[in-house]
Amino acid sequence: MWWILTAHSLLLLAIWVQHGVLLDKEALKYTECAEQVLRRDLSGLAHYRLYSAFVLFLVPFFALGLPVAAVIAQAGLGVMAAFAMRRIVHALDGTAWQADIAFGIFLLLYPLQTWTLALYSESFFVSVSVLFLAEAMRQKITWWRFSALALVVLFARPVGILFVAPLVARAASIQLGLERGHLIQATSLALLLALLVLPILDADLLGVVEEGHAIGGFPKFPGMGQPVQGSSLASAEMQLIHDHGIGAWCALVFERIGWLLFAGRPYFSTLHNALIAPVALLYPFALITVFRRRGQTLIMALSAMLLLNIVVVALTFAEWNGRFLVPMLPVFIVLAALSLPTRPSVTGGITP
Repeated sequence: MWWILTAHSLLLLAIWVQHGVLLDKEALKYTECAEQVLRRDLSGLAHYRLYSAFVLFLVPFFALGLPVAAVIAQAGLGVMAAFAMRRIVHALDGTAWQADIAFGIFLLLYPLQTWTLALYSESFFVSVSVLFLAEAMRQKITWWRFSALALVVLFARPVGILFVAPLVARAASIQLGLERGHLIQATSLALLLALLVLPILDADLLGVVEEGHAIGGFPKFPGMGQPVQGSSLASAEMQLIHDHGIGAWCALVFERIGWLLFAGRPYFSTLHNALIAPVALLYPFALITVFRRRGQTLIMALSAMLLLNIVVVALTFAEWNGRFLVPMLPVFIVLAALSLPTRPSVTGGITP
């Protein structure tokens, strides 16, 4: 395990040498908001309320005049999350070897760790969501800790609800004595319907949908989203189908899913795409676990998290730099690790 932590440190060092700490325009909206909070101006926090947990995480470091120390704290949270990954695998009846595999992949996967040295919300969100998942999988849930972590995840990124809702439904199922996972399925379906039909205040998002962005910023039908028709995601999807047909809509949906799951981009360097490519190896192993354990409520909850994220991107757009995949990676890692052989044998072979 110590060699994994050493390799992890060397990976972060290599990323720092290559890129430094990422403090560009995306990071500025959080750092400026943290500075506003210190001036007792909460207008920015209200505007970025779905990122407010991350902003409040940054505030103490800005109060000390050490914003870069937030990166060190993120790295520390990441290591805590890696140990939580081991607990998650054990909670799902995985072996120590499978837990170590999940631990190692989490700390050494480049597309995941590259965000540790950025004051973006991805690294923070990944860590707190893993800690929440580990808490939700305890045999006896400590409700104040479960609730506190749920709130942090909810307000760390807009997708927080997609990770919290299935686990809350699973916890409620346990309290109500429900064993078949129907509440998880019903909650996920209700959440998806709400996302489709509730009004969306950000007209730009609906415009992006109607313009047919597969990757955000690259419209297939420029100008079609102006003016925006309707006020919900469902209305934007119907407008897209009306304008271009069901075939074009289906092709766009599958293209978005492809760009989400295979996060390489044609405008990335060959080396960068090569470092991202191993992520695809997780998917078949994760599917094996989902198929083998499809009746377990914990696996249902994990599957619901992934499906909700995939559907939301399929109906909107994939991020230009692949960031929308990052919060999903710990779940894929856990599921993939559980499908691996249980332990290496004494002779060097694999024992199933």
